[in-house]
Amino acid sequence: MKLLRVPQQREVVRVGSRKPIPIDVWLLTATNVNLERAMAAGRFREDLYYRIKVAVVSLPPLRERPGDIGPLAHHFLATYRERLGLGPVSFAPDAEALMLRYPWPGNIRELENVVHHALLVSASSVVSAADLHLPQLAPEAAEAQRPSDLLQAALQGLLQRPAANLHQAVTDSLVCTAYEPATATRSERRSYSVSAGTF
Repeated sequence: MKLLRVPQQREVVRVGSRKPIPIDVWLLTATNVNLERAMAAGRFREDLYYRIKVAVVSLPPLRERPGDIGPLAHHFLATYRERLGLGPVSFAPDAEALMLRYPWPGNIRELENVVHHALLVSASSVVSAADLHLPQLAPEAAEAQRPSDLLQAALQGLLQRPAANLHQAVTDSLVCTAYEPATATRSERRSYSVSAGTF
């Protein structure tokens, strides 16, 4: 492809011409796709990847950068306050606390839209947590789904209804889960359980 020569040789050729024209540009690209996996799957050109991969900056999702949430929220607040022709506006403490707890699955675009919407619906010069209209799946709900929490909840359930041999039941379950293939039959699972008792 002629396009591949542009970042490599830093020159372009106009349509209908044969004379190359030197260019001095910076090529910036961004994606949320894992390009190495895309190359392995044949969905991205390997030759193009190694031409544009010079200096790579990985930007984690917003939920992993809580220190950026406040400054970004205040930036969007000032931007849309000016666009909407509003007077001085600020965030209430409960709004700032909620934004810090929320996991932001839509990243910065979601934060921007939430702030914009809050300014449109707020009847006060102070944006409250209620004005943000965030879904009720912030960290309390998200963290409750962590594997460690699920395991703890399962163990608490077993302790509330103890089996005849609780220790053996827990050991059998751990061994079966760790070692059985996904396609194991019921008889094979029973053999794992029986062998677990010999440990």
